[in-house]
Amino acid sequence: MTGNADAAYDHELQEKAAPKVVETWDAVTGSRKHTSALGSAQTSTFWGHEEGPTAIRIRSADMFDAVSELLNRETAMLKDFEEKMHAAMTRFTGTEYENALGFKETQADMEAQSIRSKEQDEYTALLHKIGLTLEDIIHLPVGSGTSTTGPQSSSGGAGAPSGSGPATQPGQKKI
Repeated sequence: MTGNADAAYDHELQEKAAPKVVETWDAVTGSRKHTSALGSAQTSTFWGHEEGPTAIRIRSADMFDAVSELLNRETAMLKDFEEKMHAAMTRFTGTEYENALGFKETQADMEAQSIRSKEQDEYTALLHKIGLTLEDIIHLPVGSGTSTTGPQSSSGGAGAPSGSGPATQPGQKKI
């Protein structure tokens, strides 16, 4: 089954088939009991004590005992098969659940990555709109007082009279 994409577990079909194994086991067990009873019924009371009928009785009893032993072994094989079948059903169902869960996790990861990528693209577009790039933001010195809206002077500049308004903090606009 490894590598076969067409291999699938049909739980409904398997649930319908599982009782057939039990029915078969019951039938074989019943046949074994009846065959054993037929072997036990081969008595000298029925066959007599003559040499010919006694040989037939012994051969018949041996045949029924051999068939009964074969049916007994088949019963054991069916019981073993049923146990392994139920274990496989449980294992396969668990594997399908794990695969479905893994698939959903992968889908969620891909969706989250798509959302992050979309948000990143929107952020980059917004930065380009105001004339910046991600590199500009990454290399911006922390606490430099530089504003991202353009160059400003915090000292009032050459054309501004000193003391003509409230003092501004670096990165703050004058009103």
